[in-house]
Amino acid sequence: MRIKEFQNRVEAQREVIRVVNSAIQLNEQLMGLASKAIGRWVIRNNIDDSNNAVTKIYDIAGQLFFLATKSQEPIDGDYAKVSSEVYKSISELEKMIESFETNGEDLIEKRQWASLER
Repeated sequence: MRIKEFQNRVEAQREVIRVVNSAIQLNEQLMGLASKAIGRWVIRNNIDDSNNAVTKIYDIAGQLFFLATKSQEPIDGDYAKVSSEVYKSISELEKMIESFETNGEDLIEKRQWASLER
């Protein structure tokens, strides 16, 4: 059971990274869901960190961290609830990402975008 839970978390992480990197062409791809990896991706690409998609990525990362720490305990209602929320969140993220232009314009801070056009 524990191995399957681990595999599911890894698969969920891969799915988030795939969704983000396949839909948005930016300077640097998202490399992981650790807070520092997301932060680096945001900074390197001049992304507005208050953007809903960025917030959703941080939320999913937090949910997966919760599942990782809970995996050492007997399965309870919280684990099952958060586990199902992860896949719902990934679906929501995918819809957000699909609505962005392929160059990621909606993610980049307005002031940064203006400077890139010069």
